[in-house]
Amino acid sequence: MLSFVHPWFLLALAGLAVPVALHLMERERPLERVFPSVRFIRPAGLPQEGGRRRLRDLFLLLLRLLFMAALILAFARPVWRFRGAGGGSGAGAVPTVFLLDLSASMNVARAVPTARARIESWLRTHPGQPAGLVASKGRSVETVPLSADHSGLRAALSKLAPGLSRGRHAAALGQAVAMLRAVPAGRLVVFSDFQETDWQDAALRSPGPGIGLDLVNVDPDYTRNVGVLRATARLLGHRKVRVTVSMQNYGFQVETRTVEVRIGSARSSVRAEIAPGAVVRKTFVLPKTDSTVGTATLDPDAYTPDDRFVFWSGPVPAVPILIAAPFETEPAKRAEMFFLRKALEAVPEGGIAEFKVEAVDVSQFFALNLEAADAVFLLGALERFQTAELQMLRQYLDNGGTVFCTPGAGTALLFKVLQTSGLASLEFRGIVGQHRRADALPFTLGWVDPESPVGRLFSGERQTDLFLFAVRRYARFKAGPGVHVILKTEQGDPALVEAAVGRGRLFVSAFAFEPGWSDFPLSASFLPFLRELLADGTGEGRSRIRRLECGARAALPSTLLGEQPPAGRRKDARIDTDRPGAFSVQGIPFEVNVSRLESTVRRAELDVLRARWAAGVAPSGRTAVSGEASRGSASLRRGREFRGLLAWAAAVFFLLEMVVAGLPRAAGGGGKTGH
Repeated sequence: MLSFVHPWFLLALAGLAVPVALHLMERERPLERVFPSVRFIRPAGLPQEGGRRRLRDLFLLLLRLLFMAALILAFARPVWRFRGAGGGSGAGAVPTVFLLDLSASMNVARAVPTARARIESWLRTHPGQPAGLVASKGRSVETVPLSADHSGLRAALSKLAPGLSRGRHAAALGQAVAMLRAVPAGRLVVFSDFQETDWQDAALRSPGPGIGLDLVNVDPDYTRNVGVLRATARLLGHRKVRVTVSMQNYGFQVETRTVEVRIGSARSSVRAEIAPGAVVRKTFVLPKTDSTVGTATLDPDAYTPDDRFVFWSGPVPAVPILIAAPFETEPAKRAEMFFLRKALEAVPEGGIAEFKVEAVDVSQFFALNLEAADAVFLLGALERFQTAELQMLRQYLDNGGTVFCTPGAGTALLFKVLQTSGLASLEFRGIVGQHRRADALPFTLGWVDPESPVGRLFSGERQTDLFLFAVRRYARFKAGPGVHVILKTEQGDPALVEAAVGRGRLFVSAFAFEPGWSDFPLSASFLPFLRELLADGTGEGRSRIRRLECGARAALPSTLLGEQPPAGRRKDARIDTDRPGAFSVQGIPFEVNVSRLESTVRRAELDVLRARWAAGVAPSGRTAVSGEASRGSASLRRGREFRGLLAWAAAVFFLLEMVVAGLPRAAGGGGKTGH
């Protein structure tokens, strides 16, 4: 059966009348002229070109009409659907499996009701034809086996509703394919909005010969959506809470929305204008209430699940920080650890402790659970790592960790390890100030990157001593590609650099944080400097608040030093993620919200999905089906799409028209002449 993917393009065929009308208007008409008597002029034979010219013009007209028709039909995309290979709902009596997408994005009005009505219509027009159902709801899958009795399918269909989980359709596709493989021929009909993030990696693959595929888009074609991307709360002094709300415009036009933040009885709202694709942040300061749960809400649009974000507004555990150093062999590292601990564990007036520091000797590093730490300070320790410890550190950085390195007794070896392990491209050039006289003037810092968090923190600070404290010695090195210089000495040498490693960040200081190297830990800038780098490096904390998507599996984290969890605090403790909410489990706050990957308005290309089905190839490029299945899918491809053929025909007609139009309009000397 022949059908068209974009039938409205066929209306353009009416435009074929335009060249015909122009052709008729262009016909030459004889001109009457006054001429004296011709009775004394002998008649002569003249060339007869009229018939040839008319034939040439008609051929040109035909080529132009064929070119325009082929081009219009190519845009309309004619498709020949084989019997049993994915025609309309009225295709032949073959077993049919319906796959219904129930991911969060299907909460848009009319999406699921439209799919349900289409399936009900098919059941009414195909009584007694075997039909089955697979509902894809995140990680869970509900199935109704193939049966000629549709009562069970109707009952299941009436109860199904979209969930709040992210679309993961691999399991549902596997169930549908298993049903179809049990029958000699059949078809799979997928009802979905085909959201790009759900289907771009979907492993659509042909299960065997004679199995057809229908992709039914039930998306109401909405192109406007704004969602709350994130909301974070921080307790301030004087019983205040600061809430930062990030909103993203996923649509294609400027939106103006109202965002309201509520914590208990306290609330505040503001209007925000958001450009397409942009993220806008708004900050609110609310009075502290007894409630530990807050919400950030937008006025609703077509897709409502991302218009509300639930966040934790109560106290949070201190950020775990790990310090590893050779305390046994380098006693000066105890002083460096002391200054770091005092700066990080200081409690601001009216606030709470933000950091919790654990210190271990470098010899115990191999037994640590790094994933439980938000940041790791290696004080003269990296140069002592073996291959196993370096692999641990690399994995920690790849997973988004933050690492600070300071030099120790083996400074040259530190930079060699950084180079050879590929962590940072830093070329060591010696230690400056190591052999200076005691009465020589010390070095100081001379520059801070104004675009870095540290630069923004100290910009406009006239009373800062960041450039006044003494630096007695430091490691001179050259920063290579991919290394960002944050601080420089007055001589122009890097004093603090940052390198991106995986999803994490590695900071390397040119001097240690102890008086033997500098007076930095004694300065007033030391505490805000450390806290700003940690706040920027660890974000909102990898372990302070556990943020989960609806439907995700969750477990309690293990302790920093790898001890066994206390009784009643099992790692596989059940945490409910079915609905959005914020709660505390064993003292650890959790936030559960709908995945923002479901918020995009971009849709997958159905042609690409059909091609994957027909070719039997997974997105990774590996062959997904057997040779027999590939031969079966080849029969589905034959004569299915005519768009490419029509495009080639349009090109041929266009070239022929150019050739014919370029020929001389009349050939001279073709007839007899007389006198």
